[in-house]
Amino acid sequence: MASCVCLSVEASVLRNTCDAHLEKLSVFCWTCKKCICHQCALWGGMVTFLLRTYTPSLNRNQRLTHGGHTFKPLVEIYEQHVTKVKEEVAKLRRRLMELISLVQEVERNVEAVRGAKDERVREIRNAVEMMIARLDNQLKNKLITLMGQ
Repeated sequence: MASCVCLSVEASVLRNTCDAHLEKLSVFCWTCKKCICHQCALWGGMVTFLLRTYTPSLNRNQRLTHGGHTFKPLVEIYEQHVTKVKEEVAKLRRRLMELISLVQEVERNVEAVRGAKDERVREIRNAVEMMIARLDNQLKNKLITLMGQ
């Protein structure tokens, strides 16, 4: 179990370090859209990759340079992303509240329609029962008249 924790910590540390300088990633290259260390930013990133394990697609003498690129502190980019995510979450919460309100309104309308339907059904049943009672009464009167003849 302890080896799993160590491996995940090591993987996390390696993910947050520069492949060339093994420094902490602290700068965002706006031009390349990637995180780099301060040395890559300061010295233009003129680094010869001797270890092909990090970037097998590059040949041994290929150089990566960040000269003339635009940089921003990684913390600033992080804060911008956090702010944007919070804004989007707030929009989603507002939309959720709108949808909940609409659902409640629809449920109220459904209940009102059900109530109106039940009332109409009662009225129709009463009307039909009264018609049946009148027809029964007419039938009874005609039968009595026929019996009397």
